[in-house]
Amino acid sequence: MNGRFCTPTAPLDLSDEVLVAGGDVLEKAIAELDSSGWNREGKLHTVTPTRIRYFLAIIREETLEVVLGTHQQPDLIQKSNDIQAKSRALWAAFPEHTRYDRMTNDSARHGALAVTYFYLDYLYTCFLLYRAVVKGTGTGQADLCDVSRRMLFIVIQINIRTPMIDLDRHFSWIVLTFGVPAASVLLLELLRQSHESGPHAVPLPRAELIRNLSVFVTFLSWVSVPGHGNYKTCQQAEKKLAHILDKILDPQPVQQHVVDDCTSGLDDFLNWSNYNTTWDFTTGYMPLNESFTA
Repeated sequence: MNGRFCTPTAPLDLSDEVLVAGGDVLEKAIAELDSSGWNREGKLHTVTPTRIRYFLAIIREETLEVVLGTHQQPDLIQKSNDIQAKSRALWAAFPEHTRYDRMTNDSARHGALAVTYFYLDYLYTCFLLYRAVVKGTGTGQADLCDVSRRMLFIVIQINIRTPMIDLDRHFSWIVLTFGVPAASVLLLELLRQSHESGPHAVPLPRAELIRNLSVFVTFLSWVSVPGHGNYKTCQQAEKKLAHILDKILDPQPVQQHVVDDCTSGLDDFLNWSNYNTTWDFTTGYMPLNESFTA
C-alpha cells in the first residue's frame, strides 16, 4: 500500500532475546537505544535489515512514482534532485556498522553481505533516478555512468570480500538486480564512444571498465547453475553483454543500424519492472534473515 494511505512505523533495533523477554528487560533496552532507535553496540540484530529496508523503501517508493510515471514531468530534474538529497541524508544517518562505505578491509565479518546489499540498494535508487533523468531530458549521463561504475565494482568485490558466504544461494539475484543494469549502461556508453570521435562528454576510465566488465561477464557464466530459476536469464545476459564487449574490444567501422542491432534486447535488463515476472526471487535464492544476523 502506498505510504500516503497508511502510517507505517520502523521497528526498533532490538535483539530477539530482548523482545521475547519483554517487561523490564524490554523497557531497559528501549531506553538504551539512541535517539533514532538504533542500538549502540554496533550489532546487526535480526530486525536490523528490516529496519534499514523500511527506510530505504520510503525513498524507493518516491523514486518509483517518478520513474514509472506515465505522464510528462517538466520538473523531473528537480524532483530527482530532491529525492537524491533525501536519500543521501537518510544514508548518512544510518549507523556506521550498517554502511558499506564505512567498512574496512578487515571488516569482512558475518553480516558483511547484508551491509553490502544495503549499499547496493541505496545506489540502485540513485541509478533509477539518474536513468529517468537521462531518458526524460537527455542530460545527466555522467552521473548515471558514475553510479553504474560503483555498483559494478561492488558486485565484483562481493566475491572477494565475503568468501565465506554461500554465494550460490545469493549471488545470482544480486548480479541480475544490480550488476546487469550497471554493466549494460557502461557497455552501451563504451560502445557509443568507440564509434564516435572524441572528446567525449562522459570521460570514462576505459581500461578499468573493460577489466571489470570482463570479470562481470565471466560471473554470469557460473553464478547460476542449470536447474536454478535464474540460470536462463544469466545465460541470456552473458550472451548479450559478451557480444557488446567483443564489439568494444575489436571495433570495426559500422553503420548505426549495426550498433542498434548489437544493443537490441538490453531494455529487458534495464527495465526495473521486468525482473518481477522473469527472474527467480524465491526464498531459495534470496538472502534469508539468518544471513543478516551478527
